[in-house]
Amino acid sequence: MLYKHKWLLIRLPIIVVLGISALLIWWVGSPLPVATLVMTTGPEDGMYHVYGKRYAEKLKARGIDVTIVSSAGSAENVTRLKGTAAKFDVGFVQGGFGLTNEGGEAADSGRVLTLANVDIEPVWIFSRMAGIDSLLQLSGLRVSIGQTGSGSRLVALKLLEQVRLEPKDLIISESTGLTAATALRNGVIDAAIFVSAPGSEVVRAMLAAPGVHLVQLKRSAALIERIPYLEPRLIAKGSLDSSGKHPEQDGAILTTVASLVCRQDLHPAMQRMLVAVASEVHRGAGLFNKAGEFPNLRRVDFTTSHQARKTLVHGLPWVEEHLPVRIAQFIWRLLLIAVPTFFLGWLLCRAIPAYIRWMLESHVNRWYGELKFIEHDLNKPTMSGLEFTKHHQQLAGIDKAMVNFSEPREFAQRLYILRQHIDFVRQKLLSKRGR
Repeated sequence: MLYKHKWLLIRLPIIVVLGISALLIWWVGSPLPVATLVMTTGPEDGMYHVYGKRYAEKLKARGIDVTIVSSAGSAENVTRLKGTAAKFDVGFVQGGFGLTNEGGEAADSGRVLTLANVDIEPVWIFSRMAGIDSLLQLSGLRVSIGQTGSGSRLVALKLLEQVRLEPKDLIISESTGLTAATALRNGVIDAAIFVSAPGSEVVRAMLAAPGVHLVQLKRSAALIERIPYLEPRLIAKGSLDSSGKHPEQDGAILTTVASLVCRQDLHPAMQRMLVAVASEVHRGAGLFNKAGEFPNLRRVDFTTSHQARKTLVHGLPWVEEHLPVRIAQFIWRLLLIAVPTFFLGWLLCRAIPAYIRWMLESHVNRWYGELKFIEHDLNKPTMSGLEFTKHHQQLAGIDKAMVNFSEPREFAQRLYILRQHIDFVRQKLLSKRGR
């Protein structure tokens, strides 16, 4: 019966089960990515915001819409990426935020992944007073160290801590960005400490402000013995502006790295796309790096994304490199889910009926084998009554089994011949008994 209705009872259930399984894997186990991202950057006059606009432009060409949301800085970016109330997908973080928080304690780096280090950010110290070369000289002055939640404030407080200065020893200003530059130029504040890329609008404004001097600290290496995310780098005289005024002499400047990070559950395809775009945006040479040095995954603060590491080494898969993200993911799913499911279904739809057919043929062949055994006994010169009864019961058993056998059409001819063969053997048995 099962083989006789193999399309209804075998093949259709296989197709339904595999089809439902493929849909569950497609939509639940590996859903298509939503082609939108929410990026948390930094202050609108900061470099992170500039990077965000560049990313948005390049991701748009790949079929991904990006919403850019400004923030107070790295601390707020990390909080947003870890949070669940508002969905933020990706952002920029200053080096050190995966190691310590503003209170100097170990930070919880869970739910955040590093996609790549993307830039070097110096720690800038500008002052209205010339000749400052130590943080101790800032005691009692009006100093901008950035607003709460910013990376600048974290670094400033850690540096002041190294020379045993506390916030109460200074007149703290939370002015940031261009506001701080204006305040410094107008004498509202005496100094500013902040972290930013050399090409940022804020750095250019500070360098161009009359009466504002770049502070170059002495013994900078000693300051960072307990700050692992800072590194001293050499800076050549006159390398910061086209006029050659800044800095006034060769020296060292403290730097950290800027990282592109994302929430842990961001779709793998989106992680790969972000790393690919980072390679386009940050591959050029900078004041402190050679062309091609960024993006990289050296000395990261948060757990490294596996997708990011693969993309940096091998690049994007061909379909993702040349097609919009959703189309590329649709093709990937056809190759990895639909095609294997189709071939598995095709194999099962052929193998299971073939196995059942083999089982049915085994029954028929066994009946033929029993008839052959009876015929062999009939060739003996004599036959006892016990043997006659035994063979007669065997033939009756085969007849009964054949009555209960629901024959497929493919077996009709063989069974017809088998019935004739049974009748022939029965007649031969009776004639043998009659002798």
